[in-house]
Amino acid sequence: MSRRRITRRHRRTHMNSLPTLKELIQHEIADFCATLGSPGEPETPEAMQRELMMRIDNVFDFFLNNKREQST
Repeated sequence: MSRRRITRRHRRTHMNSLPTLKELIQHEIADFCATLGSPGEPETPEAMQRELMMRIDNVFDFFLNNKREQST
């Protein structure tokens, strides 16, 4: 999920809470699972894991960057 897509979906969300982070991760996993089996999506377990880890890393980066911006 791109940073732009995360921002659009959660622009009104308070980015300073663990429940928010949990919700972001749950949405990302659901979005990932919804595309499984579609053309162009990962097919091997290794590729699926790599894609999901990248998506979750993006969520953490987004969450931490917003948290840092709110504290300044």
